[in-house]
Amino acid sequence: MKHKILSLFLLVFLSNLDAQNLQPTSNISSAGAVDTFNGGYTFSYVSAGSPWSGALISFGGLSNRYDCQINSDYGPDGGNHISFRTKNGDLNVWNPWHELATKEANTFIGAQHIKGNLFLDGYNVNDEIGFESQNGFHRIAFHELRFWDWQTGEVMTINNGNVGIGTTNPTSLLTVAGNINSREVKVTVDAGADFVFENSYNLPPIESVNQFVKENKHLPEIASAQEMKTDGINLGEMNIKLLQKIEELTLYLIQQNKEIETLKKENESFHNLSNRLSVLEEEFKTKN
Repeated sequence: MKHKILSLFLLVFLSNLDAQNLQPTSNISSAGAVDTFNGGYTFSYVSAGSPWSGALISFGGLSNRYDCQINSDYGPDGGNHISFRTKNGDLNVWNPWHELATKEANTFIGAQHIKGNLFLDGYNVNDEIGFESQNGFHRIAFHELRFWDWQTGEVMTINNGNVGIGTTNPTSLLTVAGNINSREVKVTVDAGADFVFENSYNLPPIESVNQFVKENKHLPEIASAQEMKTDGINLGEMNIKLLQKIEELTLYLIQQNKEIETLKKENESFHNLSNRLSVLEEEFKTKN
C-alpha cells in the first residue's frame, strides 16, 4: 500500500513539473548570436551581439515579444560587468544595452533611490568624486564639484580647494560673484596702525597732504577710485590704511588744538594789554 501511495505521489509530482516547464530553447553550453532568441528562456554563452562575451540569460513570453536579456563577462579575476536590455514588443526591436554594474566603474542612468544607509568603501582622488572608507580618515575627495540650479544654472563650484559662488572660476579660497548678506564679518589681520602714535613716526606736513590731494584727487597711500574698480580692495588692508589716516587726522587735530590754545593765550595777552592801554589813556586825559 505504501509503495502504491509513493508511486502515485511521484506520478502527480512529475506531471506537475512537466506542466510548469517553460521549454528552454537553448542548452546552457551552446553559443550563438543573442538576437536569435525567440521567447521562453535560455542559458547560453554568447559570441556576438552582446556587450561582453560571456554568460547570457534570455527570458520572455512565447506569445509576445516583451523579452529581457542579462549578460555578464568572464575574466581572470571573475566577471567585471553585468548588463541588461529589453525588447519593445510592439515593434519587435531590442532596446539598447544598459550596464547595471561594472567593477570599479559603475554608471547608473535614471533616478536611483536609496532608502537606507549607503556605505562606500575606498576612494580615488583622481576621479571626479571619491569616498574614503570609515576605517581611518573620514573624508570625501573631489576632483571638481559643481552644484546647479535648473533655472539659474551653476550656483557653486569647488575646484582645486577654491569655492566659487555664482562663478565657475574661483580664483581664491572663496570667490563670490554677487551680494553677501551677513550679520557679522570678522577679518583677521597681522597688525594695526598704532605705529602712527610712536614718537619716531614721521607725520607728513599738512601742506604736503594738501598738495597731494589737489594733484591726485585721493589720499596718500590709498588706492584711487579707478584702481579700486579694476583690482577691488582688500578689506583687512583697507581698514588698516583707513585707521592709519584716522590716527594721522587725530594727530593733526591735536597739533591744531595746541596751536589754537597758544593763539587763545596770545589773544588774551593782547586783550589785557589793550585794556591797560585804555586805562592809561584815560588817566592821561584826566591829568591834562
